Amino acid sequence: MIQAESAFNPKAISPKGAIGLGQLMPGTARQLGVDPYDIEQNLDGAARYFLAQLSRFGSVELALAAYNAGPHRIEEYSGVPPFRETRNYIARINRLSGGLAKQPSGAASGSPPTHGAFRSSAVLLN
Repeated sequence: MIQAESAFNPKAISPKGAIGLGQLMPGTARQLGVDPYDIEQNLDGAARYFLAQLSRFGSVELALAAYNAGPHRIEEYSGVPPFRETRNYIARINRLSGGLAKQPSGAASGSPPTHGAFRSSAVLLN
């Protein structure tokens, strides 16, 4: 996700105002209680926000769509919204991860993925 969001540039700022590695919007960063300009806090906020979307929507694909377009859009369209940017975002992460977003909804909850670039990755939150 970080590669897709910011190309690993901690100083990235999107045209829409998203900040840092995880491209957190200022309001989202405030809501999460993180400084989006601080690398560790940005990554912590991005991980917590993504995990909240995963818990809320139950699938990696919908969590990615919510991360990109906003959770209200998932509810508005009862699924992945028809936005080219969001669909391209999910497709790009699928390419980068070896198909992580195509996992069945139950596969994302329990243990970490065991394939592709995520084989040895883990997210630890305090």
